[in-house]
Amino acid sequence: VPSYSYEEEVYEHWKKNGFLEKISKKKKVLREPRGSGDTDKVLAEHSEAIESNFAQHRQPLQSTQNTVQRACTGSLILCVVGGKLSEGINFSDGLGRCVVVAGLPFANAADPQLQEKIKYIQKLPVAPQLPQLNDGGKKASDVQVSTNKPAVGGKSAGQEFYQNMCLKAVNQCIGRAIRHVNDYATIILVDERYKSESVRGKIAGWIRRRIGPDSPTEFGKSYAKIAQFFKSKAALQLAVEEKRRIRYEESQTGSITMF
Repeated sequence: VPSYSYEEEVYEHWKKNGFLEKISKKKKVLREPRGSGDTDKVLAEHSEAIESNFAQHRQPLQSTQNTVQRACTGSLILCVVGGKLSEGINFSDGLGRCVVVAGLPFANAADPQLQEKIKYIQKLPVAPQLPQLNDGGKKASDVQVSTNKPAVGGKSAGQEFYQNMCLKAVNQCIGRAIRHVNDYATIILVDERYKSESVRGKIAGWIRRRIGPDSPTEFGKSYAKIAQFFKSKAALQLAVEEKRRIRYEESQTGSITMF
């Protein structure tokens, strides 16, 4: 989410309307702490919830008078863009299988320091376009001027800088969950503005290439697409679960196996 105040608002809304109770039956709900001293504790709780989910001896089914349901498995963390968990943290493999980015985290436009920086950028002369080399630049005749990123100056340059700051933060968030070639996660961008070409054009290329005309924008179609995606990754997930199960068993016995 874009800010700590927005995170607080979301959490209280979930709590007031019973959503938090419903989610907590399936996932352990954690919140990014404002103080850096509690970050390690939250990460440890998240990791424990994930690791124990794949233990050989799972928690037994919980029976109630009218229903039978499995104990809480996995974890959900409410994080803040630009906070302590959105940059530099590794949520590889099952530690992060879904990233939901709610809104566009634009910086506070009233910040005096940001305003001065934008004013400075607006006064800079327009930078010339750089040539784009074809075939590794082997021949001078192969040099072409790229028109993909037109030069901007003045007020447009300030707006470009402001938007770039925002999308850089979004890209940092998304990158927390996919950390190696065999890793995978589903990315959900929740905001009408992500349909804009100017916004999509600033999303990291490896993500942008996967956003096509058939990318769903409605809940029902999105849910079906996500289910299909995870079904296609079942074999990879089974391998991850097996490694986790072995690690969990060894943590109980004290032995260690390297993967």
